[in-house]
Amino acid sequence: MKKTLNIIVGIFSWILIGSFVVILGMTLLSNLNLLQGYRSFLVQSGSMEPSIMIGDVVITTKARQYHQNDVVTFRDNDGRTVTHRVIEIEKTNYTPLLVTKGDANDTKDRHKINTDQVLGRVSLVIPKLGFVIAFSRTPIGLLVLVIIPGGIIAADEIKNIFKKRE
Repeated sequence: MKKTLNIIVGIFSWILIGSFVVILGMTLLSNLNLLQGYRSFLVQSGSMEPSIMIGDVVITTKARQYHQNDVVTFRDNDGRTVTHRVIEIEKTNYTPLLVTKGDANDTKDRHKINTDQVLGRVSLVIPKLGFVIAFSRTPIGLLVLVIIPGGIIAADEIKNIFKKRE
């Protein structure tokens, strides 16, 4: 019975450590430019459903050019971060202007986007991970995902240290 409990605690500890590493990695990836242009963003609206759902995390990377049907993340003219599909590219004398639209929206976006506003092309969608990341940013999430597991792991390690001393 005691051996089974130790195995369960060990497995639970590794799962929690792995989850913590993933959450930490995604948080760093979204806030820092650690992986040469790859960034992550949490999807908070349903404008791209069903291809990208609320709670998904999108990983983007910068591109030299953007094409029709690319899904891009950009800062709109109001300063919001938006992930929408390029439906048209207007050629100008200076830089191309991207006409964007959310897949679930009936109309195209109000403003055309300069390529300088594009943060990157979506290269990967991780379903539902955003819910865990958003939860981890709350006080209860911090308690459940970091403090309690950390306390369990620390208590287990302290117990192991005392066992080895005996």
